[in-house]
Amino acid sequence: MTNPKGSLDPRSLLLGQDDDWVMYPLDEFAVTTIIEVITGLVASAGIDIDLNPADLMSNLNARTNPNADPMVVKEAPAEKADESSSFRLKPSAIHRVPRLLFKVLRHDPARWRREERSFRARLDHLQRRTTQAGTLNDKDLAHLLEGIVDLFRACLHDGATYYGLGLVWMYWRTARLLKKQPDADDELAENVAAYFLQLLLTDRKNPLSPLFEQFRMLSADTQKVGLQAFVVSLPDSAFLTANASRDIEDTIFKKLRGLPKGHRIESRVDALLADLPVAPEAIDWSFSPRSQLPFRLLVALLSSEPIEGLDELLTDEDAAKQVARKLPFRKRARWKRNAATTRKLMTGAVGTIFLLLEIIPVFHQAFDEVAKRLQDRNQVSVSEDLMFLRFDEVLKALDDRGGCRELVTEHHRQHLEHVTARRTRKLEAKAAEEIREDDTEVPVSFDRFASES
Repeated sequence: MTNPKGSLDPRSLLLGQDDDWVMYPLDEFAVTTIIEVITGLVASAGIDIDLNPADLMSNLNARTNPNADPMVVKEAPAEKADESSSFRLKPSAIHRVPRLLFKVLRHDPARWRREERSFRARLDHLQRRTTQAGTLNDKDLAHLLEGIVDLFRACLHDGATYYGLGLVWMYWRTARLLKKQPDADDELAENVAAYFLQLLLTDRKNPLSPLFEQFRMLSADTQKVGLQAFVVSLPDSAFLTANASRDIEDTIFKKLRGLPKGHRIESRVDALLADLPVAPEAIDWSFSPRSQLPFRLLVALLSSEPIEGLDELLTDEDAAKQVARKLPFRKRARWKRNAATTRKLMTGAVGTIFLLLEIIPVFHQAFDEVAKRLQDRNQVSVSEDLMFLRFDEVLKALDDRGGCRELVTEHHRQHLEHVTARRTRKLEAKAAEEIREDDTEVPVSFDRFASES
């Protein structure tokens, strides 16, 4: 698709298409934080996992090997398997694993509401302090940031421990319960994951359930009007005056309103986004140079892609009752107890994720004050320069008030190398796809919109 006036191609704004979505140094702080919490949790069970943040980022961005495919994990040669292993079981695991499991089993998942109130009380306090960030000295501002990070870590740790590991345990128990028996339906044992999904999406007490129901209704409407085909069929002339993603989004929805159910699709997209725990745009840094993703358009396009087996999976009948009816009588009571516990665990797991998403904008709001101070002091040229600094480098600059321009220049150079490497991989992948055999199956992906006309 050509754009004579240099306006944006709407297909280039679909998730995963833009080169500027290569991870910036400042982004790595979030990945590092999550890895540290997870590896610490696993280590408490006597298990060492090598999840080096730098290596992970290298896979995500192909930072160390421009020719590497970040989606392919290559097996180590057999002779080096031992030394390259990222999973090591310590002798102490024989005592630590049961201890951790006992801790998880002792936790009552019904306590999530009380735990949530406790976390929210801390979050509210930090939010109030964040609104006064401009009045804090540098030391107190750094302390505020550390407090928000500590809350994020605590919430993630407890959620992963009690609800994440709890769900793993319940899945194992459910799989054993639904295993093939002479008097049981074989289909049960083959679809344990599907029934777990049912328990999540059909439980009205779970915060994800109403959101997914909205998505289902939106999906039905978008598929009827053939939204994907409609978007890619729009001529270049429809976007000649578009200079930002918002312009493109508005252009497409303006034309969408002329279709049957077009107004209803737009209303349902807006309602779904309004009910999210956090606005999608609030997840990114306010000073990020990345293009603003057209979230309304993305939600609409995602909903227009059929999810195989979803209609068969989600029926009007309660999932727990569906399975109980198929089980032999002696197993039904145990299944009902498992289902009730699983639903409580899922509520806590989803609630944890939603809470974590709410913490991120508070952190970003406090960090905006840091960006302002470094720019006012001429430590950086513009606030966007902070994207090329690691979190620890930013805090150091806040502490010693030293200049960061040389670091910004060096990290910016490295970032451009990563972008170039990504472009190279995309071109190589496109060339490889073009020479594939006609009968080779290609997974459905939004990448195809970049080449369709």
